[in-house]
Amino acid sequence: MVPRSARHCRDCNVCITEYDHHCPWASKCIAGNNLIRFYTFLGWTPFYMIYTTIAFVVCMSNNLINIKQLPK
Repeated sequence: MVPRSARHCRDCNVCITEYDHHCPWASKCIAGNNLIRFYTFLGWTPFYMIYTTIAFVVCMSNNLINIKQLPK
């Protein structure tokens, strides 16, 4: 028996209790049991993006410094 709070996901073709939405990046439904993990993922994503950007800039600046120090 399907609970009244369940909704059908057209992408997965299943009924999900406490359905929020279907996430194409995770390729699964976001519902009550994994909603906290999804919000945690969303919260940490900007920090990873900032860290990656800073690491890229530092590496590229070190490479440019090394190139300028090469003898001509």
